Amino acid sequence: MNTASHDREVAVPLEGHAAGRLEFRRGASSVVIRADAAMPDLFRAHFEGPVPEVAVEGDTVVIRYRRLSPAGWVRYALPFGHHAAHLTLNASLPWQVDVRGGASRVDADMRGLRLAGLEIRGGASDIRIELGDAAALVPVRVHGGASQVVVQRPAGTPVRASVSSGISVVTMDDQRFGSVGGPAVLHTAGWTGAAGYDVEVTGGASNLVVTTSAAV
Repeated sequence: MNTASHDREVAVPLEGHAAGRLEFRRGASSVVIRADAAMPDLFRAHFEGPVPEVAVEGDTVVIRYRRLSPAGWVRYALPFGHHAAHLTLNASLPWQVDVRGGASRVDADMRGLRLAGLEIRGGASDIRIELGDAAALVPVRVHGGASQVVVQRPAGTPVRASVSSGISVVTMDDQRFGSVGGPAVLHTAGWTGAAGYDVEVTGGASNLVVTTSAAV
């Protein structure tokens, strides 16, 4: 049964779900995402500033912010205002994460998550994503360009990164590309296409970094 709320604190029960999907339908800004395998719920959220609608459609958790005027968003960027979303996903299930409308200021620690795929449409700016081990090929897609995006993965996990055009700076471990007008493809040692992360950026990239997570 589908449910929806406009509460600052949201919890979606785990019972009845074999997988999860997180979908932002009007963009994602100032978002922190964490994973917790011991959490009794499928999904939890805490919102500060504008409160979005959170709807559950089958296995999909949909987050939809109301449309604010530019002055309304500026209010929450000022010192006396605040806008943030803190989300926790149950890491005992596989998850697909999709963002429609662009993403900015997102900090996603998915090291304990079985990520099925990640897609951002509308561009990505000031994004940090920490990924865990990949037992299969996991697509990571950014459509509309990427600026100040850092992707970290465990040592030994292969990655391929492809950028369609307009490269300012792209770094993959010790490989670095700068000021390239055409497409470019970089990959780590051990890349076969059977397992790992396949990162694809369309629309150009400025300071895209793919690197290895620091040992814990």
